[in-house]
Amino acid sequence: MKSVLITLLLSSTFAAAAPQISPQRIIVNPIETSLKSKVWLDRTADSSGYATYRPGDNVTIKASVNEDAYLYLFSVDPKGEIVQIFPNQYAEDNFVEGGQTVTLPGPDANYTFEVDKDPGISKVFAVAAKDPLDFQDVVEIKNNAVFATYHRDGQEAFAQEISGILNSIPDDAWHSSVILYRTQPEVKSGELTVKTNVQDAKVYLDGKLVGESGSPIENLAPGKYQVKVVAQGYTTYSTSLTINADRSVSLTVNLKKAQPVNTKANLYLRLNVSKASIYMNGQKLGATSNGRYNLVLTKNKQYKVSVVATGYTSFAAYVKLTGDKTMYITLKKR
Repeated sequence: MKSVLITLLLSSTFAAAAPQISPQRIIVNPIETSLKSKVWLDRTADSSGYATYRPGDNVTIKASVNEDAYLYLFSVDPKGEIVQIFPNQYAEDNFVEGGQTVTLPGPDANYTFEVDKDPGISKVFAVAAKDPLDFQDVVEIKNNAVFATYHRDGQEAFAQEISGILNSIPDDAWHSSVILYRTQPEVKSGELTVKTNVQDAKVYLDGKLVGESGSPIENLAPGKYQVKVVAQGYTTYSTSLTINADRSVSLTVNLKKAQPVNTKANLYLRLNVSKASIYMNGQKLGATSNGRYNLVLTKNKQYKVSVVATGYTSFAAYVKLTGDKTMYITLKKR
């Protein structure tokens, strides 16, 4: 037997001691009570703030009370259709002991709860009361259905009728709770397999590592992607491609070995003095021979080069090489 879970957005106000209607929580007891109810689902909230389901997914609902109470559960879908899911024709006894958890559907149930195809936010609303409540004038079973439904004047009217019933019992004799979830439409996905001449090359889509070459990358949303294939010692390959729904794309990449990168450069010092001492960053490196001295430096790194010769004014300069360079230095006599 299939039932569909359902949403409720209401707004209204009552007197301070009366049940209050809330857009998010549907109906709230305005006073603190010792009786507490709780309702939750078989999935936890994701980054959206809600548990997320796809159309056709099965849902398991759980609820509990901290004290002995009678428990009632309603579902409200994005279209505003309201169904009493507990008690129902298969689970008529809704008296729940304190600390007991009710699971719907139960392990031997002859029905399932299946998410409707309509996207949006849905709710499961729980009411616990110390004595039985009579909702027969609010929801009704038609055509031998398993679940009672609300067929009258919409969501706000439903909330008003439930509130009227709760207002007729002591304020501390009931408690309500609610859980929200969302339904997202099914997104058909595509698949990409990258084949390379290098084993286990890394595959990136739009800058995110998604897998390795040779293994299918599944569940890709349709659209255009920037693809990058990376392997150590090889030149990175980049391209763009389009993934279509229900299609598998195969990309063959022949990675080329990366050329060694030369990180060094030569600095040729040429002086007008035959013999001079050469310093770099305060450390003596040696002396010129016939006014010449050659250095091998790391590219794009700054060095301080100093030249000292007897009877001449010292010379100092900062250098940063991007390639080979010849520096002509003229020392002046003192």
